[in-house]
Amino acid sequence: MSFKDTIKSYINRIYRKDDFTNEYLKAIGSELDNAETNIADFESQLFFDTATNYGLRLYERDLGIVNTKTLISDRRQNVQANWTAVRGKKFKLSDIQNICNAWRNGKVSVSFTNGVIVLEFNDIYGRPSDIDSLLATIENIKPAHLPLEYSILYHTWGDVAKKTWGFFGDKNWNDVKEGEW
Repeated sequence: MSFKDTIKSYINRIYRKDDFTNEYLKAIGSELDNAETNIADFESQLFFDTATNYGLRLYERDLGIVNTKTLISDRRQNVQANWTAVRGKKFKLSDIQNICNAWRNGKVSVSFTNGVIVLEFNDIYGRPSDIDSLLATIENIKPAHLPLEYSILYHTWGDVAKKTWGFFGDKNWNDVKEGEW
């Protein structure tokens, strides 16, 4: 029910048919409807997973992120990862794990081995297109003296041998090596 109809239901029946009253209620109702829409849009900007282009531009400005991505989902992940990174100033390995969780929903494991921070991409085959934003975010929060390494999964010939040629019929070599199949 629109605001015009709601307000109209509160006034006396005699005035409901008056032209001036209807035009007045129409003007008031449309303004209140616009306000309700603006409030709903504002609420969507408060969360990373529902932020629109407008909200993401504000987050990116405040976090000092230079937007090079076109996909809104990649931008949301990058903003969430950077937001997580600047929350605390003291470095912990769990901070990097939280950043990776925000980036790809926990498909990256973080460990500290022989003085090196190691990222292992568990369920992602091939080099992700937006890995540079993740690495840049981690570089911003990790101590400068600690090196960062990462390992990427690729399909092996053993994986390929389990499938038939018909399965790979329309795929190119990169799809076979790096694809999600």
